Amino acid sequence: MADCKISPYIATFEPVKDSRGDFADILVTLELRYHVSGEPKAEGFKFVGTLPITDVSVADASGKAMRWSKEAMRETRLSWKFEPPLENSSAGVVIRFRIKGALGGDKESNKFSADWVQNFKVPVNDVTYRFVFPAGFKPSEVWLSGTQGKPKQLPDGRLACEWVSLKLVHFGSVAFSPGLVVRKAPAQSSSGRSYGSGRGRQDIHPAWVVTILLTIGTLLLWLGYHCGTTNDCSSGSSSYSSGSSSSSCSSCSSCSSCSSCGSCGG
Repeated sequence: MADCKISPYIATFEPVKDSRGDFADILVTLELRYHVSGEPKAEGFKFVGTLPITDVSVADASGKAMRWSKEAMRETRLSWKFEPPLENSSAGVVIRFRIKGALGGDKESNKFSADWVQNFKVPVNDVTYRFVFPAGFKPSEVWLSGTQGKPKQLPDGRLACEWVSLKLVHFGSVAFSPGLVVRKAPAQSSSGRSYGSGRGRQDIHPAWVVTILLTIGTLLLWLGYHCGTTNDCSSGSSSYSSGSSSSSCSSCSSCSSCSSCGSCGG
């Protein structure tokens, strides 16, 4: 197995206009530099969440296009080939893609969530997260999971905010005020947790709760009666055990084999 680490890792996010002319899409650029020793490394990969992506491109540090593929699993998996495979050497890779409808909120604030950004199965050092705003837009405040960003003026005049760390840190979500777009936030991130706005949240109707509780209660009473009269509860136990063992990723040993085992990259 190849001994691999990534350093530096620069993840840049830019709100761009969608087909309706709103800044709802996010243009992503991931810059990775691999350092490989031991056995050759023939490919790299990254899970990039559940939202639809388009305009994918993968190139080496010099801009030469690399062979890549996109696989729709529980999350989208992007893979790329090292030709020839890396062996006791270093190489840079630049991945670009557009996430459709990733930015949401209202006039007061917007939010972009992407838990997959910080997940890797290999060591990652020298990390920079960068959020770039459209020309002419100047937010009053920008936060990454509760940490305020450091403002930076780009050569083209646009404003960016950066978060720099020697080690890989949690990304979570970027929030800023005022908002760029008035659009309902995406319902899910890569982890499957809800990130919808409070206004869009739908509460469970009490009648459904009562119905569910009554159904569960009836089932438990039936099982108790069945066990008491037949002295045989093996079928119920077997069913529960089978359900528990069918968890999609409980036995995964590598993120390369299952997309929901941490939405990794490497």
